[in-house]
Amino acid sequence: MSPARVSGLISAGGPATRRAGWGVADQALSSLTNFGLAVVLARGLTAEGFGAASITFAVYVLVLNVSRSLTSEPLTVRHSRQDRTEWAGPAAAALGAELVIGLITAAGLLVVARWVGGPSGGALAALAITMPGLLLQDGWRFAFFATGRPRAAFMNDLLWLVFMILTLAVALAGGSPEPWPYVLAWGLAGAMAGIAGIAQARLLPAPRRTVAWFRTNRDLATRYAAESIVLAGSSQLRLVIVGVVGGLAMAGALRAGQVIMNALNPLSYGLQLTAVPEAVAIARRDRGRLTRYVARLAIGLGAVSLLWGVAVWLIPSGLGQALFGATWDEAHSTIPGQTIVVVASGLSAGAIVGLRALAAAGHSLRARILSSIIGLVAATLGAMTGDVALCAIAIGVAIAIGTIIWWASYVLARRRPGSPQASATALADEIRLEADGVPAET
Repeated sequence: MSPARVSGLISAGGPATRRAGWGVADQALSSLTNFGLAVVLARGLTAEGFGAASITFAVYVLVLNVSRSLTSEPLTVRHSRQDRTEWAGPAAAALGAELVIGLITAAGLLVVARWVGGPSGGALAALAITMPGLLLQDGWRFAFFATGRPRAAFMNDLLWLVFMILTLAVALAGGSPEPWPYVLAWGLAGAMAGIAGIAQARLLPAPRRTVAWFRTNRDLATRYAAESIVLAGSSQLRLVIVGVVGGLAMAGALRAGQVIMNALNPLSYGLQLTAVPEAVAIARRDRGRLTRYVARLAIGLGAVSLLWGVAVWLIPSGLGQALFGATWDEAHSTIPGQTIVVVASGLSAGAIVGLRALAAAGHSLRARILSSIIGLVAATLGAMTGDVALCAIAIGVAIAIGTIIWWASYVLARRRPGSPQASATALADEIRLEADGVPAET
């Protein structure tokens, strides 16, 4: 579907609806790009090479999530929907910090790549070369969403896809059995899209403001980074626990069920990309209206998740076996529990967006840690039953309990006195736009 067609479909609603539509479209495009890359790698590499590339991309995702927590999320929470004179200075600082994080990470990855050697070392070295540009590209996505320009984020991701088609064509023509040319092609395409973002926004990143950025956003950045690590670690650890306690077959069935249910991720992530800036703008005006907004978001996501779970449960056995082979029957038995998980996660998303809008990073981190611990305990107890369906239900119940924790945390945070944007002015004063001559938008 062409960008013009996408634009026509999205423009049918009001401003908030259009922004949400672009968010979903952008996330769908990103997911499609990742899927296409995985297909190319799987067809062009040996099993060893594909494994090395997979590890490399897992490292990238980990670094990306931590970098977002340190830069993009605080920018979104404190500077969404501001006019350009207020937003440009903090945005330049956040994007400059992304570049600094990318350079530091690149140096570390090059050391690790030299130590590891082999296909994994080559792939990590290729990632290191392109890491600053990749983080910059992701930073532009969040910056565009924060300013209410999700179409610009979509176009930037579309540029990445176009560049990736060109660079991967060159890599495929080379016919190398090693993963590094493909990782380099993907990374260079992302870096070129990151450079294009400078032209789109008419704004230069300011790496020299990195210290000022972290000094004034330390309260949010450190907690968001810790939350990101807890989330990634606990979700992976749950699967490891199931594999150790219940066996690899149980872990495989549980993972297959997760893959089926994860088809909703572009919708959920895309809505949340636009929901946080919307919620921040609402919170500045009326906290009562904020509660209504995040409640509607939670109910909407929960309802769509429930419908998807029912639809997956009704998939004919023959079609399921054609898609997932021998793992289908066991995976299908996990769908009731997996449905509880996605419904509860959708309901939790509203509270999480509300906590971001209130800049309540401490409440959010505590809720994440507590809900993650409950999830790990539930995975252990469920795996001990030896029944994968019961294990999935146990995890689902734990996530549902986590939903209660998230909403209780939101209620407590909402009762806090003071403005959620209290330290935004400090950053604006410290890294004043005019001091650097940031070009105005024309």
